Amino acid sequence: MRYYLKIPIIAMISISFCLFAMAEGTQEDGLFLEEKILKTADRDIEKYRKSDAVIKLIDKDGKAISDANIHIRQVASDFLFAANVTLIAGDLGGTIPIEHYRYQPRFKTQDEEDEFKRRFVEIFNCATLPLYWRAIEPVEDQPDYSGADRILEWCKSQGIVVKGHTLVWVHGDNVPQWFASRPVEEQRTLLEKHVRDVISRYKGKIDMWDAVNEAAWANRTLAGMTMIDYAGLPFLWAKESDPDAVLCINDAHKIVPLSEMERYWNLLVEMKAQNIPYDVIGIQAHIHREDRFPLDLVRDMLIKYSELGKPIHVTEFTPGSDGVPIKNSWKEGTWTEEEQADYTEKFYRLCFSIPAVESIGWWDLTDYSAWVTGGGILRADLSPKPVYYKLKNLIHKTWRTETEGKTDENGIFKFRGFHGKYEILIDDPDGAKIKDVIHIKKNEENEFSYNTH
Repeated sequence: MRYYLKIPIIAMISISFCLFAMAEGTQEDGLFLEEKILKTADRDIEKYRKSDAVIKLIDKDGKAISDANIHIRQVASDFLFAANVTLIAGDLGGTIPIEHYRYQPRFKTQDEEDEFKRRFVEIFNCATLPLYWRAIEPVEDQPDYSGADRILEWCKSQGIVVKGHTLVWVHGDNVPQWFASRPVEEQRTLLEKHVRDVISRYKGKIDMWDAVNEAAWANRTLAGMTMIDYAGLPFLWAKESDPDAVLCINDAHKIVPLSEMERYWNLLVEMKAQNIPYDVIGIQAHIHREDRFPLDLVRDMLIKYSELGKPIHVTEFTPGSDGVPIKNSWKEGTWTEEEQADYTEKFYRLCFSIPAVESIGWWDLTDYSAWVTGGGILRADLSPKPVYYKLKNLIHKTWRTETEGKTDENGIFKFRGFHGKYEILIDDPDGAKIKDVIHIKKNEENEFSYNTH
């Protein structure tokens, strides 16, 4: 079986049976379509993720220097490759009940934590930092940020971009028990205070936020609020508290046509009409152990959401590797470690090819505590799985630029590179050396001139 019927998102019906659109076909048909999509994706990656750059070298009299050796090596990517991260070695060093971290690693030793850190920075440049309300304020008016602060400090020391997760979430894992027991008329005031307090505390420290999480997917709210107030007001409160905060709405669980995706689309359209200041659209990609999302449906969904004119973060991607049967796909078999790695590479290539997508986020680094069984890129003993090496090769080799050559008769060296920061080394024929860091940016001239004095 395979499923490639395109469903316009506005025309989606309420899919109470929660199945994807399916059509008869063969394994060969499915493989052919997938390979065709990925061929196009690789072409679009070259088109959209790279820019031309020019290095020009002149002497002190303004004359071009030819035959200068130039070596250029990319050291950082502008694209955000993210994963969620929590560091808890031994006790928390604070008063946060450990049960509130049920999706997070609980390291027994400092060596285990250090290994986790090492593996994280080998691949990712963005961390989703858990700041669940229930965890940081289990007792009213006694917030404890010590665990989050320790993670944040480590991330900043590594140059990792940090996204706070999450300010508002209707789920019981986020809502403190004391809040849930309060009268509805008080809850809105408490919710606003929470948003303002957390945003203000981390102003200038946390780069971006999942301000509202899973409103459309849950299809319910807090404090008796309407959906548009529940989804929209936290953005107003957060922007007033920190005008520079980058705010994301994160939702919908599965990145294929389903009823929650239709609700999400309608909510975003209404928020845009009411000038709610959200900056980023987050689309979750939880596989829930079995679904192997068809790449054509993922592509069409991302293109559709691109029409809203906002950057997109593909969040919470979690294919497993525990041997359960693959469902809702042309491909048969089970979710082995090899299949997890193969599909991850294909999924990342597709998402990276869509211009509006600015981040892809993995959810749960290790099998020890993965939300989806076998959903880590590390096994429970922190040893790397095949998917770890697939991601490392994609992010740090395939999608990095390193080149060298000589300036021409006009003192110019041209190259095309992925967007990000580069170390540049120039040796001119007279022995002068120049070292610098340059930044190749999207939609900019990217021309860099150097003068040998």
